[in-house]
Amino acid sequence: MIRAEEVFKPDFKGKPDFKGPIVLHMIDQNGYGDVSLGIKIAKFLSKKYPDAPVYVLARSDSIKKIIEIEPDFLEQVTHPKIKTVNTQMTSHYSLRELCESAQLAVETAIYDDSLNKYYKKNTCPKIFIGEYGLYEKKDYQDPIINLSGNVGVGEDYPGILIEPNLKEFSHLNPAAKLEARAKILNGLDPMLKKQVLGSESDDASVFLKKNSFAFSYYNFPYSYKRAATVFAASNEEGKHANYFVSASDKNDKDQVVLEALEDKDFQDKLKQLGYSKLVFYTEDSDKPHKEIILDKTNAEGREFRVFQRNRFTHDTTLDLMRLSDVCGVAGDQSLTEAFSLGAYPVPEEWHCQIKIINQIANTYYANNGVMSHIHGNTWESKSSVNEWAYAGEILRKFRPTVDNVLTKFQNEANLYNALDYRLNMELEKPKQEEIDKYNKAFIEALEVNQRSLKTDKDKAFHIATEIARYYAKYEPSEPLTLGKILDTMSTHVGQSISHIDKIANVVVQQKDCDFIKSERSTSFIKRNITHTSSRNTELFSKLQSLQRHHFPSSMEGNTQDKSNSFKDKFSEMRQSEVTEGDLDLAVKYLAGLSIQTLSEEIGFGHTHNFGKSLHDGYHLVEKITPYEPDKPVNENKKFTFIIETNYHSDEKYQITISKEQLREFSERQQMKEAQSAYNC
Repeated sequence: MIRAEEVFKPDFKGKPDFKGPIVLHMIDQNGYGDVSLGIKIAKFLSKKYPDAPVYVLARSDSIKKIIEIEPDFLEQVTHPKIKTVNTQMTSHYSLRELCESAQLAVETAIYDDSLNKYYKKNTCPKIFIGEYGLYEKKDYQDPIINLSGNVGVGEDYPGILIEPNLKEFSHLNPAAKLEARAKILNGLDPMLKKQVLGSESDDASVFLKKNSFAFSYYNFPYSYKRAATVFAASNEEGKHANYFVSASDKNDKDQVVLEALEDKDFQDKLKQLGYSKLVFYTEDSDKPHKEIILDKTNAEGREFRVFQRNRFTHDTTLDLMRLSDVCGVAGDQSLTEAFSLGAYPVPEEWHCQIKIINQIANTYYANNGVMSHIHGNTWESKSSVNEWAYAGEILRKFRPTVDNVLTKFQNEANLYNALDYRLNMELEKPKQEEIDKYNKAFIEALEVNQRSLKTDKDKAFHIATEIARYYAKYEPSEPLTLGKILDTMSTHVGQSISHIDKIANVVVQQKDCDFIKSERSTSFIKRNITHTSSRNTELFSKLQSLQRHHFPSSMEGNTQDKSNSFKDKFSEMRQSEVTEGDLDLAVKYLAGLSIQTLSEEIGFGHTHNFGKSLHDGYHLVEKITPYEPDKPVNENKKFTFIIETNYHSDEKYQITISKEQLREFSERQQMKEAQSAYNC
C-alpha cells in the first residue's frame, strides 16, 4: 500500500513571486458588514502573498469598527504585513503617492470610484469586491475586474466568502464536533454560561445531547419570531431549544422582539410542538427574566429558552453560531458565516439582502424539492407561524438533504476560490496556465487508467475521476493530487458524495479507497507469473512525471529529494543477506494479511494444493522455519510455515516458499515500517 502522505501529496506550489505593495480601499456605510468584508479580503491577500505589504485605507469611523470587531487587526502582531492608514489623518499627496506605488489595488464593499480616482497613472491590476447581490451590473469598466458577491452561473457570479476555518468546523465528525461544542459552552462568559447550563454545568457533553441551539441577528423584529418558529419545529424531538437573540435597546427593539416571542400564536405553536415552558433571559441577571408555562400538565417538560443581549461580541457570535444548526442572518457577513458553518440560514427581507437571497434560491434551492419548500414557507412569509413551523418540520425530517445542498454551496459558490484564480491570472499567469494544463492532463491520466478495468476498480476510478473534475472546476487555482481525492473518498466511506452530481448515487466503499492507493496488482498472474507492474504503478509514475514536467522548480526541493531519500533507505534494505530478522519480518507481514489475501500471496490452490481453498477459520502459525534447519539461515533456499485452524478435524497445511519470496515479504514489512517512521 502507498501512503497518501508520502506519494499522493507533493508540495509543488512554491512561494509566490509577487512582492506588492497592495493597497485596499475599505469603503464603509452602515453597520459592521462592510468593514468585516474589508478585513477578510486583507487577511486573504496577506496570507496569499506573505512578502507583500498590505495597506488598508479607511476612515476614522471604519477604524473604530475594526477595533470593536477585531482589535488585533490593527496591532500588526498577528498580521505584521497589514498596515491600516487613516485617510482622514493622511495628506492627499501621501495617499496618492501610496496608490501610485501599488502593484495591486482593491476596493471593497461599496463602489466609491477609488480605482479610477487614485490610479490614473498606475496600470496595476485593480479589483472591486462589492456587497453581495448589489453589484450584479458592473460599476467599473474593463480592465478593472468586478468580482462582487453574486451567486449564479458564470464568471460574473463568483459566489460569497466561505471561511475555511468555519467550513472545516462544519465537516468535523460527530464526536469531534460534540467535543468542540462542549469546549465552546464551557468557555462562554460566566453570566451566559450560568444561564445556559444552569445546574448541568458539570458536563457540557451530556447537556449537548439534550439541547439544541440557534442564533439570530436581524433588523426587523418579526424576523426573530420567524427564525424562532423554524428552529422550534426543526429541533429534534425531546430536546430543549436554546435561542440566542442579538437585539439592541435602540428604539426599544429588544422589547419589541421579546414581546413578539410572547405572542399567543407563537406560544400555541410551541405547545403544539411539544414544548412545556417558554423562558426568557436577559443580561440583567442569571435568573430568568420571565417564565411562561405552556403545558400545565407537564410544567417541567421540554423548554424553549431565549437568551437576549444588546450585542454579542464577534467572537461570541461565532461561537454561538458554531453551536447552531439554524441561524437567523441579516447581512452579508452573517450569511457568509452561516453558510461556512453549514448552518441553515434563515434570512430576512432587508433591502440589501433581497437580491443575493433570490440569487441563492434560484441557483441552489429552486430545483430541490426540500429546499424550495423550506425557503418558500419562510422567505416573504412575514406572519404565518404555521408556514414557518412547516418549514422547520421539513428541515428536521430531511436534514441530510439540506446538509448536502449547504455542502454543495460551500464548494461551488466560494468567492475566495474565484479571487484566488483571478489573482493568479493577473499576477502569476504562467504558473496558473501550468496548473490548468497539469489538471487537464491529470484528469486525462485517470480516464486512460480507468479504461478496461474490471467492474470494482472501474467504479473506484470513476469516483476518483469525477472528484478530480469537480475540484478542477471549483478550485481551479489548486493543482490536483491523488491525496486530496483519496481524502474525499475516505471521509465518505459508507455513503455517497452527494454534492457531486455525477456520483451522487454511488456509495463509496473502503475497497474503493484501497483500489486507488494500492500499488499491488489484484491479478495473481501479474504478481506471481508474468511479474508485470500493476495499472496503479503505471498511473503513479505518470502523475509524478506530470508533476515534474509542470512544476520542475518546486518539485526539485520537495518530492524528488524525499523520493531519493526513501529510495536510498530502501536500497540499503535490499542489499543485506537473509537473516533471522528477515524471518521475523516476513512472519509479521504475512500475519497482518487477511486469510484470503495471504492465500493469494502464496498462490494457494494455484501453484500448490490445487483446487483447495482456505476459509476464514484458517490462520498463520506465526513462525517461519528454514527448510534445511541444520544449515545457516542464509544458505537455505526454501522456508516453511504452517496454516491451520483451531480444530483437529480440519486439514493442516505446510507451505513452502522460496528464499526470494521470503526476502520479498521481509522487504515489504521493512518498507511498511520505514514509511511509517519516515512519515513521523
